[in-house]
Amino acid sequence: MRTALMILFLLIVFVAIAYSIDRVLIIVSGEFFDDNINPLRSVEEDEKKMKGIFDMLGIETEVLEHPTLGVMKARIRGFIEGIKEGEVGVIYYSGHGYIGKDGKFYLIPKDVDSKYIEDTSMEFGKVLDMVMRCKGKVMFILDACYSGVLKEGKPIVGVKIRKVEMEGVVKEGKGVFMMSSEGGEVSRGGVFTKWLVEGMKGEGDEDGDGWVELKELYEYVKERVEDETGGKQKPVLLAREDMRVVESIEGKVKRLINEVWDMYSSGKITKEEREKIFDVIAMWRKGKLRGDIEELIMGYMRGEVSERVLISAMKAYMFGGSKGEGKKEGEGIKEVGEVEGGMKEGKEGTCILKVYAENELARSGKVYLDGEYAGELKEGICVVEDIPKGRHE
Repeated sequence: MRTALMILFLLIVFVAIAYSIDRVLIIVSGEFFDDNINPLRSVEEDEKKMKGIFDMLGIETEVLEHPTLGVMKARIRGFIEGIKEGEVGVIYYSGHGYIGKDGKFYLIPKDVDSKYIEDTSMEFGKVLDMVMRCKGKVMFILDACYSGVLKEGKPIVGVKIRKVEMEGVVKEGKGVFMMSSEGGEVSRGGVFTKWLVEGMKGEGDEDGDGWVELKELYEYVKERVEDETGGKQKPVLLAREDMRVVESIEGKVKRLINEVWDMYSSGKITKEEREKIFDVIAMWRKGKLRGDIEELIMGYMRGEVSERVLISAMKAYMFGGSKGEGKKEGEGIKEVGEVEGGMKEGKEGTCILKVYAENELARSGKVYLDGEYAGELKEGICVVEDIPKGRHE
């Protein structure tokens, strides 16, 4: 009986954190036809930051800039309907939020009419109706400003978002909500998103397991937003269970380092190669890496390149494809330069071509240049030297 209970407990813990983000829709709304609606300049910076972190982590991301009401409705509906069973989709919104006297919450589109805001904006309750029919799960991240929608006219103050519908979605396990505030507060533009991005990079990984989980991220963001705003802005989280949000950049780096140690322990790389690879990783962390190898590391971060393929490429980068002929630290970085076809100019008018496999299936195979055999991929890489300048196929 005790064994059965232990297995059940482990299963519950696993299910509670098994989810992670699969796709993202970023909506920013800061430009308006109505001159009485205050424009929001900060939303484009929010978009840049959010898209940057999701792109770096290899998460499929759509962007919708300053949409009209019809476009906003259609894109939100299409995104939610596209979320498959077992998937988590994120809808991030940065823009004005409007709260009616009854507590209903609205997203403000480009073609809103300041005289009839509730009739010309996206009622959030209708979005939640779509979520209840979703096959997967939706995480809403709302960085909305509620107090400064109108240039002229008395705003509704002191009214908080009615959360009954949101709580119903949470109870059914269909949604998660992280908001910059719940209304009745002044939201400082960009503060919430700034700390959100830092948290997803890895700063929010409190337990150091390589994953930024929902409650970790919320606590990290909440503490820093409240500190920066002097407690005037208090982020809100509505969730039934914890979940993995993203694998942090540091988590991916740790996984890469562990693979390097495994390959060294099994004799697949030498001690010298191991240390040189660690040098490359250190340079990338400091932002001192450029060219082909930086692109390959970013491909690894996006999930496009495996650890072993990246390690093989690092070996070739630091050792020029010849085992034991290491370069001094920094030497390879200074020489990185791209020319047409991904080739690097040699000393006597010739070029060197480095071919990297993009996935495990392409780790071995023959390479042909201009219809002639040029070499073979070994551990996902092939180096072809003394190629004449010019275009090649």
